[in-house]
Amino acid sequence: MPATENHGFIFRYTLKQTVTNHALAQTFELLAEKGISEFYNGQLAKEIVKAVQVCLLMIMIIDNYFTTILQKYEYSENVC
Repeated sequence: MPATENHGFIFRYTLKQTVTNHALAQTFELLAEKGISEFYNGQLAKEIVKAVQVCLLMIMIIDNYFTTILQKYEYSENVC
């Protein structure tokens, strides 16, 4: 499917197309079956915490990488 460019963003969907997010649908089904406590205390809560931890780790790794690169090339914020 061709991508559509809009305000600098690339969208892989067209207008009026249904976008299906299976993970979100499964989350809603789980909450409907087990109740809101699953969100705060159950397996879903553990998976959310794990996903956030992975994202934070990735941010730290990327930040460290770019800091190292900038230091290597003696980057200055005043450079145009």
